[in-house]
Amino acid sequence: MIFTLCPITENDAHAISTWRYDSPYSIYNISSDAANVLRDPLHNYHTVRDEHQSLVGYFGFGMDARVRAGVDLGLYPEDSLDVGLGMRPDLTEQGLGGRFVQAGLDFAEAEYSPDRFRLAVAAFNKRAIQVYENCGFKVQTTFGHTPNDEPEWLLMHKNI
Repeated sequence: MIFTLCPITENDAHAISTWRYDSPYSIYNISSDAANVLRDPLHNYHTVRDEHQSLVGYFGFGMDARVRAGVDLGLYPEDSLDVGLGMRPDLTEQGLGGRFVQAGLDFAEAEYSPDRFRLAVAAFNKRAIQVYENCGFKVQTTFGHTPNDEPEWLLMHKNI
């Protein structure tokens, strides 16, 4: 499968807001209200399409990719390009993750020329962590896991 990033459209944002991940991955579900942020031109989201132009995922870059709890703790110095992403639920666990992530990183490197990438992933999400490690990310720190059911997060970095 060949992945291409392109600007997000209103229809794309709506479609992404209907995607539903099974528990415990349901923390990644996007509400229809949050989908308004995806399509807002002030935010930095891109959709991912395959060679048939089917919507297969999305990437967010910069401040939009940060986890609120990490921001509150001051864990996001301006030394990295933050990356957030989501793949259509029916495509997960099919061995596509590495190529999907690399397509987003290649796009971001060409578009933004960062020195380093950073992403946050829920600590229970072992399948995503494995993909990110295979793409060269390393765990920098952990945060979260609060009494109000905030999950534990891993903050991962990759030098370019």
